[in-house]
Amino acid sequence: MVTRRKLDRNSVFLNVPFDLRYRPLLHALICSLACMGRKARSAMELTETGKLRLERIVALIGECAYSIHDLSRNSGSNRQPRHNMPFEAGIAYAFKTMSKGKHGYEFYVLEGKKHSLKTSFSDLSGMDPKAHGNDPKEVVNIVVSWFHAIPSEFSRPEPVDVIQVYSQFRKIAIPGLNKRWNGMPPFNYLVAGSLELAQSMGFYPAKKSRSH
Repeated sequence: MVTRRKLDRNSVFLNVPFDLRYRPLLHALICSLACMGRKARSAMELTETGKLRLERIVALIGECAYSIHDLSRNSGSNRQPRHNMPFEAGIAYAFKTMSKGKHGYEFYVLEGKKHSLKTSFSDLSGMDPKAHGNDPKEVVNIVVSWFHAIPSEFSRPEPVDVIQVYSQFRKIAIPGLNKRWNGMPPFNYLVAGSLELAQSMGFYPAKKSRSH
């Protein structure tokens, strides 16, 4: 049985592909969140232990106050269905339905092309998935727009500001990480690198200025 902990409002669970082709979009996601003082979390950070992996994923999803699910790919490289991603989305949606109050669990869905999920995931009708068109800049626009609507103690940068961090992350941080990890840096290192860069560029953890 999974025991719910207090929601971490600075953590966002990412349920997204992790192959090399998706990496530019993944980097856009974690940089967008870092610039708004939020840490990306993922099943990719879980190491093997004696505990059932599914139970640990459920616990991780339940710790975060938000989750983002990119269901733009319905199959893997061998055209086999990707069952894990819609399954994790279902877990997150269950947390959303169980949470109460204005500070409950928030659940967001991304798709590749507009309305592409209407046939493959018709149960998502009414969730208003946002289409990114496989464009990192559009991912930034969507995520920043989502989190601008959420109260935060941190500053809320504009998309154009986040793109600057994303560009520097891809230009400076990623080559170094790829060299150290043979082209596949662990998820935790990607997140730490994005947070460090966002902080150095004056975004995180800058507090909002108060109006007088």
